[in-house]
Amino acid sequence: MIKNIRATQSSYLVVWTYRIIAMVLVTMGFIAILWIRFSQPYDIRPLESAVIAKKSIECLSEKQMILPLNFYKEKLNGCLDIDKENIFLMIKFQDKNITLGKKNLETYCESGVEMKYKPSCYEQEYFVLNENQKLDKITVFVAINKNNKNVK
Repeated sequence: MIKNIRATQSSYLVVWTYRIIAMVLVTMGFIAILWIRFSQPYDIRPLESAVIAKKSIECLSEKQMILPLNFYKEKLNGCLDIDKENIFLMIKFQDKNITLGKKNLETYCESGVEMKYKPSCYEQEYFVLNENQKLDKITVFVAINKNNKNVK
């Protein structure tokens, strides 16, 4: 049948060598694509700002109704565990401002100056019912400057 076994075995060796080289190249390409995609820095500060804004509104309201204005700052301090050195929170409601954190972060957000590590700024408006069952607008402004923790 097969007269030259050595030639047949060497042809199998050549075919398997090319298959292994092809598998190694495909694997290296896959690893390179993953490396390029996931080695980029990812900034989670906008997501964190949105969560803080939503949580602050939930803290000040019950069943979609805003609580009376009496102890907002104390209630926010109790509900939110924020780093006051790197986060600024301002809530505008009925011509009153409630602020927590570093005030200069708001100035950085409002200035048009280009900075390497500018804080992430987020502003959102919410509509809630007041004691008189009428809609009131609450504006929440959050600035986060955690560049060393959240931005690589």
